[in-house]
Amino acid sequence: MDYQADRNSQHLQVKTGLLLTKYENGGVRQEKAYLNLGLVKSIRALTQSINDVNVYRCDSCGASLTLLNGGKCEYCGHGLDLKEYDWVIEVYSP
Repeated sequence: MDYQADRNSQHLQVKTGLLLTKYENGGVRQEKAYLNLGLVKSIRALTQSINDVNVYRCDSCGASLTLLNGGKCEYCGHGLDLKEYDWVIEVYSP
């Protein structure tokens, strides 16, 4: 829907459609839903292939980090700024 960049960040506005499957009252039904997403990514972030394997290290203690828990170190609690690596949802609305 919209793309803008400034000195530090790239900003992207997208509209996405979802097909939700719900289990209610003993039955399954599907419904469509739409979300407007505001995404942000550092201007310094490099585009990466989906097949790349990256090992992230905690800047504080050096432990390996996983993005599955939001990039937060399980040992010292320090976190990555995920915008430096890829798109991050900044805002969303139905």
